[in-house]
Amino acid sequence: MQEAEPKGLHESFLTEKRLLEQISGENLEKRLLELAEIGGLVKEVGKYVEVTRLAFTKEDLAARSYLDRLMKESGMDVEHHPFGLIGVCYGQSPELPAVMLLSHFDSVPKGGMYDGALGTIGAIEVVRLLCENKIKFARTIVVLAATAEESSRFNNGLAGSRALFHGLTDKELAAKRPGDCSLGEALCAWGFNLNDVKTPRFTKDQIHAAIELHISQNAYLEESGKGLGVVKAIAAPDRREIIIGEPINKTNVGKDGVYFEVKVKGQAGHSGATPMGRQYRADGLLPLADFLIKTTLLAGELDVQVAVDKLLVESQALNKIPGHASCLVVLSGSATRIEKAKAILKNYGQLRNKQYARPPTKFSQQAISIEEVKANPPDYFFDPASILARCKLAGQIIRIVNSVSGKYRDYQKETIVGTVTTLTQSQEGQIILGVDVRGTDELVRNHVWHEVLAKIETVNKTNVDYTINKLSGSNDPTTMDQELVRKAEAVIQNHNLGQYEITFSPAGHDSQNAARAGIPTVMFFIPSRNSGASHVPQEYSTAQDLERGAKALAALVVRLTL
Repeated sequence: MQEAEPKGLHESFLTEKRLLEQISGENLEKRLLELAEIGGLVKEVGKYVEVTRLAFTKEDLAARSYLDRLMKESGMDVEHHPFGLIGVCYGQSPELPAVMLLSHFDSVPKGGMYDGALGTIGAIEVVRLLCENKIKFARTIVVLAATAEESSRFNNGLAGSRALFHGLTDKELAAKRPGDCSLGEALCAWGFNLNDVKTPRFTKDQIHAAIELHISQNAYLEESGKGLGVVKAIAAPDRREIIIGEPINKTNVGKDGVYFEVKVKGQAGHSGATPMGRQYRADGLLPLADFLIKTTLLAGELDVQVAVDKLLVESQALNKIPGHASCLVVLSGSATRIEKAKAILKNYGQLRNKQYARPPTKFSQQAISIEEVKANPPDYFFDPASILARCKLAGQIIRIVNSVSGKYRDYQKETIVGTVTTLTQSQEGQIILGVDVRGTDELVRNHVWHEVLAKIETVNKTNVDYTINKLSGSNDPTTMDQELVRKAEAVIQNHNLGQYEITFSPAGHDSQNAARAGIPTVMFFIPSRNSGASHVPQEYSTAQDLERGAKALAALVVRLTL
């Protein structure tokens, strides 16, 4: 059956078709693997490729060097910006506003090789083929490869693109995660002038349209059998930091007790793109929350002294579902009471394992383990009474955020997702929680927070002090340009690229900052395989997926630039 050529777009269609025939998913996968080796551990594509490439680290610098070479080899002039690289391929009418292709190249800790990297590598490949084939186009093409999209290092999501399209405030530059330098300090350490990131690099008068190619980061496209998604709206997070307790002194109480390590094996994932419910996510902090609450009950019921220390979440990030989590529980008192407490903890662990393993679930059969350990005790513990009250409130908050967000879930529409994503125990005994609540309906999202806060007040019966701060990176949901959405649909249909879905993104993206700057913007999604895995080493899209996405991107670029 002969393909229909769109009336009035004959020249553009033929150029698009010629370009699309040369796009190779295998070539894209090869480039993605090369980039993944920067900060990565490549075991087997499709099963395990682990990437840790945080903003303003040596891995970030190496990635910039690699992308700079690719851009120049593809025919672009390259500008180095504090928040990434700007590749420019000039059109025949450079006075016209340009067409921008954008995405990011940083990652979460122990993430995958496709998130952000696909859009960056795909954009460079499209420009390479345009130049290689000496295709003439009117509008200049700009490729923006940004860093600091992830909130992992500075608790400040989309910071790079926000700087590029809006400029950063002093408050945003002061953003930091516990135990690290601030964003502003990192920029200064790299020799950048902070004044250069306080004003936007791009304005709506400079850019005709912005396009981002990205993985879907959930299972919807895969499960529905769709090969592409065209994004009509992007959800946005309302992120807050909850600091429980004031600084307290330490004591040697519990030093000679019996030590138990509680470990939870959950499954990390994208906190925004993964639907609520145990059938979709195995949040490692939920079982740990149960134990934080249970230890408080032990202290009251058995007259045994309980200390809790070393609260840990492996590879945590503000936009990542907690995977593996653990804590140290120390029991002190008479031998009889300790034995009874040990038995209660063990039985409770078995009971919770059965409950979390009950189908449908993403948890394993033995997600929770409790082992007596002979660890070298710390010199001092925090005051048991004070720390237990804080642990109990932390556990209750983790449960509340999960249960309230779950009330508003809707898998098809992804109405709301909410997660306590980070848990840190400070050196002063404060427990710091990072909370990520997001959705495309701002009113519903705000209502969720209102309900969460009300429930926290209700359960805090011992009046533990806590403060809540709204974090940088919290934004309103964003709508894509409807004309661009229609054009994106048209290129998919014109080139028979398969079934597609007009959808929305529950995860945040750099495209939001372009759209908020008044630039017409649209996104293409390709399926995330392995049940929608993202922000984990199991993140995967096939070579065919990559090729289909790059073809849609290339066709739309040609249509907008000729």
